[in-house]
Amino acid sequence: MLGTGFWSDSEKLHFFIGRDVTEAKRTEQLKNEFVATVNHELRTPLTVIAGSLGLLTGRDAEQLADPRRLLNMAEANCRRLLRLVNDILDIEKIEQDGMVFDFQQVEIKSLVQKAIES
Repeated sequence: MLGTGFWSDSEKLHFFIGRDVTEAKRTEQLKNEFVATVNHELRTPLTVIAGSLGLLTGRDAEQLADPRRLLNMAEANCRRLLRLVNDILDIEKIEQDGMVFDFQQVEIKSLVQKAIES
């Protein structure tokens, strides 16, 4: 709670104006956590993409044992970035009640395997 006040002993007047900043602080913390997560999630695949393309376009590119592996890594990380951007846009839709959900049963083992690979 932030506020200011005025007290007068002689007149027995007490005056206080305050504002609860709990929600504002919580919102700020959530925003900071979101930015930190997005920062990490964007930088990781971008670093892989930049590194892969840098090796492929470098002076010694013809000496690479498996250039297709680098291209596959770059492509996979591009897809990862697209999913992240789509997730961020989906969060906005959810907040505005514009998201339609299609619940389905899935086989958990393959889902976990995909998560591990990502």
